[in-house]
Amino acid sequence: MDVAPPVLLDRGGGGCGCGDLDPSSSAPICYAFYSSYLGGVTRDPTLAAVPIDDHGFHRGHCVFDTANVTVSGRVYALEQHLDRIALSAGQAGILMPSRQSLRAAVLGTVAAGGRQPGGRCSFIRYWLTSGRGDFSISPAGCDAGPGFFVVVHDDSHSLEIPTATVAAVTSSVPLKPSLLSTMKTNNYLLNALVAMDAEARGADFGIQMDERGCITESSVSTVGIVVGSDEGGGGGYGDDLVFVVPPFDQILASTTVKRALALMPSTVQVPGGQTRNVRVEQRDISSKELFAAREVIDFGGHFCRPVGSIDGLKVGAGPYPVYEAVASALCQDMAANESMLDDVSYDDYL
Repeated sequence: MDVAPPVLLDRGGGGCGCGDLDPSSSAPICYAFYSSYLGGVTRDPTLAAVPIDDHGFHRGHCVFDTANVTVSGRVYALEQHLDRIALSAGQAGILMPSRQSLRAAVLGTVAAGGRQPGGRCSFIRYWLTSGRGDFSISPAGCDAGPGFFVVVHDDSHSLEIPTATVAAVTSSVPLKPSLLSTMKTNNYLLNALVAMDAEARGADFGIQMDERGCITESSVSTVGIVVGSDEGGGGGYGDDLVFVVPPFDQILASTTVKRALALMPSTVQVPGGQTRNVRVEQRDISSKELFAAREVIDFGGHFCRPVGSIDGLKVGAGPYPVYEAVASALCQDMAANESMLDDVSYDDYL
């Protein structure tokens, strides 16, 4: 089963306008939109819509994923993200269209959105729903099969290394059950409440904890920490270092964290000019370890950023050498890892 090919439905200029209508809006600028129901790609803002009878809208029966468009205009890590949406679709009981047709729809939407000037990156989001049919709880009446939507919009991630530190708070918003937290679905109400809780407390993002007091994840990102290999090593960089991330048994398997684990340098230069060994671990992280960490790093969207404070308490002493090393490795991977980059046929959509 295929979704409709990414035929360009209009030849008008500009982006699809989702964020263009009000210049003062903080909404991301949208360059192009694909709908399997429309049968192609559009830049017309009036067509960038989801039918109200789609079960992805009125029941949340929908999975989604993302990918990056690099400064050079190529798509990064699409295969890894298609792997994850296929896994999510299987967990959610949504029929998966052919992988090649999904790839074509994503790459075609990027091409229709055009190359972005000034070395700007773009971000891709795509959704697979259980389809249209009726307003019942079951998708049994969705005879036309699943729906697929893609949007390409401006990317707000900072390319600067180091980038500014962010503030985090621990959140008391309850966790989703692991069935939902380990698949990427439209069920993000609790995630939104985590973000709102952080905003209300003057922070950039919130970190959820499980019933044992171990960290899980943020609303849309995953947190890792840097500790000393010697538990009595204190707060400096006098011993070797361990980069630790939580297990994926009750959180989403972050593609960014997976790349960070694979790309983490074996050594870093720490303040004072010395070199320290670094090893990686994936295990439970207690709240005590979180607050005592030398570095806390927030990962998402194939970028990362340093956390400067948690619940108002400063993280480490700064600067943060492990963050800088892994941030540089992620950016280099995005720019030059040929095995994870797809070319885009922009000329086909001029």
